[in-house]
Amino acid sequence: MLLSRQPVEAEPSAVPADVTLNAHTTYKVFDHEHRVLREGVENLRRGLVANQPVSESGLIEHVDAVRAQLAVHFAFEEEFGFMHYLGVLQPAVNSTLDRLHGVHREILETLARVLAGLQSGLPCAAVRPTLLSMLETLAHHELDERQLLRGALRGSPLSPQA
Repeated sequence: MLLSRQPVEAEPSAVPADVTLNAHTTYKVFDHEHRVLREGVENLRRGLVANQPVSESGLIEHVDAVRAQLAVHFAFEEEFGFMHYLGVLQPAVNSTLDRLHGVHREILETLARVLAGLQSGLPCAAVRPTLLSMLETLAHHELDERQLLRGALRGSPLSPQA
């Protein structure tokens, strides 16, 4: 994925939804992006499990927002974030990083498929199990990333199991 190499100078409260993260991104901007992503994922989850399920148009909005946020987030992790540097500093974890990158692609492909289905008239109920499964995959993926990063910070990365 091609990301801009221009620094992002915006304050967190002024970060546009389509911000590009790169090696010059300030921590405040990255932290804000992380919070927005967590909120987006939580809004999607709430819409799926609510007593009054979200409308098709509302679900399309949630899925599209999370897909876009995750695409930026994953690209940053892979190209400028901890995955890039960890792979350079500890080549022994590259197979684990490759697996984690594969999960990134799987999640984004699932969201794109669901979005296309919803836009073609598929009802919310038809995609709910797929989205809930994807959210579970994302949660496990985040745990795997944290475990790998914690291990690296200790000097002995633990390879999360596939």
